[in-house]
Amino acid sequence: MKNDRKPRVSKKGGGGGPGGELPPVGKVFDGDQGGKPPPSDPGRLPFIPDQVILAGPGSLMGGIPGLKEIWRVELPALDAPAIDRVRNLMGGADRGGKVVDRLGAEPWVIAVFRILRDNQSPVEWVKQINETTSLLADANFITGDPHTPVGSPHTPVGSPCAGNGKRATPADFQAQWVWQGSHGIELTEPVQGQNGACRIGVFDTSPFPFDAWGAELDVHIPWAIPPLQLRVHCPEPVAILPPPAGGLDIREHGLSVASLAHRVAPDSEVVLYRVLDNYARGDTFTLIRSLASFTADTVRQRVGGVINLSLGISGSIDWWALGLPDDIVILRLVLAVAHSLGLVTVAAAGNDSWGLESPAPAQIPARYGFVIGTEASAYYDARACFSNAGHVAAPGCGVIAAVSMPPDGYGYWSGTSFATPLVAGVAARHVPGAPSGPAARDATLNSASAPQNASDPNFRVIKAH
Repeated sequence: MKNDRKPRVSKKGGGGGPGGELPPVGKVFDGDQGGKPPPSDPGRLPFIPDQVILAGPGSLMGGIPGLKEIWRVELPALDAPAIDRVRNLMGGADRGGKVVDRLGAEPWVIAVFRILRDNQSPVEWVKQINETTSLLADANFITGDPHTPVGSPHTPVGSPCAGNGKRATPADFQAQWVWQGSHGIELTEPVQGQNGACRIGVFDTSPFPFDAWGAELDVHIPWAIPPLQLRVHCPEPVAILPPPAGGLDIREHGLSVASLAHRVAPDSEVVLYRVLDNYARGDTFTLIRSLASFTADTVRQRVGGVINLSLGISGSIDWWALGLPDDIVILRLVLAVAHSLGLVTVAAAGNDSWGLESPAPAQIPARYGFVIGTEASAYYDARACFSNAGHVAAPGCGVIAAVSMPPDGYGYWSGTSFATPLVAGVAARHVPGAPSGPAARDATLNSASAPQNASDPNFRVIKAH
C-alpha cells in the first residue's frame, strides 16, 4: 500500500519549559530553530559557557548567589542496598563519600543553573562548589555522536560489506554481514515472548517533526524488520547550539540506532529520547534529565531496562588545561543509580583512533567500568580502523539500518554508534531472565567470543544466540 511507505506519526500534547512558555501555535521544530531557550554559542569550548550543573540534597540547592536555577530533576529513591551499590560504583568520584552517604537522607536533585556574571566561567564555579560544599558540580558539557571517524578516509562504500554507493533495501538489511556467521553476531531469532518484558531507551537524534518541546510522538515504521512501533520524547534542551559551519545533518541517526536494537530484541519496547539536535549535538543536563526520567519510569513499571548511548563526551578534551577533573561526576552518578536499580547501560566507545598505533581509550561514559563500552568490529575479524577501545565489539562498518525516507527506507552507516545498539539488543535479551542489572551485564559480556582469525585474543565480538 502507498501509505505503508511513510512513517505514521500520532502526537501527544507537548508543553513548554519550566516557565510554561510555548512556541507560536503551529510552529514546527526541526531541532535548530525558534522557541525557548535562546541559542548558546560555546565557540571552541567543550561546554555551555554560562551554565553549571549541581547535584545533591534538594535542601542545599536554593539561593546560591550568582546562580539562577533553570531546571531541576529528582533522582529515583534508593534503599540501603542500592545506595551501597552506588557508593561502590562511584569509587573516589564522590569526594570521599561525603555525597553518596547522604543519598538516603532526603530526595536528591540535579539542577542546571545559569551563571549571572559575565566574567565568571563554569570552571570557577565547579572548583568552588566541589571544594567548599557538599554538592557535586560539573560544567554542562556538549554531548555528541561519536560515529563520524573524523579525519579518517574510511567509508563503507567499496568495502565487501557495503552497497558501493547504492541505496539499501529491506532485502539488503536482512542479508547484511552484521547478522551472519563468525564475522557478525550470529543472530538467532528468539522464541516470541521468551525474553519477557524489556524496554530499550535510545538517547539520540530524531528525524520526526514535532509541534512543541515536551511533545511525545507514537511513530510506526512499517518497513522496519520487524515493523517498529516507536515512542519518541522531545525534551526541551537548556541550550540550543547554532548550526556548525559545514555540519552534516544526521537526524536519521537515532531511528537507525533504534531499528538495529529492535531487530536483535524484537520483543522489547523501544523508546527514543531526542537529546541531540540534527547535527548530533546536545548538552549533558538534557541527557541527564532524560536518563532520570527513563530510569524512574522503568523502575516504577517494573520492566527490565537497557540504556543505549550512541553518543559520548569528546575524548579530545584537555581536562588539565581547563582545570577540571577528568570525569563528569554527575553523569556517572545518574548512570550508577540506574545500574543500582537494575538497568544495563551500553555506550559507544567513540571513533578517535584512525592512524593511531593502538586504539584510543573509550569516551565518557563508555569508559566507566559498569557500562558496556562498545567498540566497532570490521568484516575481517578485527577492530575497525577508527574505533576506540571498549569492553566488547560488534559490527560497525557498512551497517544497514532503517531511515525515515522512502522509497527504500534503509541506509548505510559506520561507527561505534551502530555497534552499540547490537549489544544493547543482546543485553535486552538477557535482562528479563537475570536476577539483577549486573548479572544481565555479565551475561551480555559472556556471550561474546574471539573471532577465529582475530590477532588480538582480547578482542571479542558479541553474539546473539
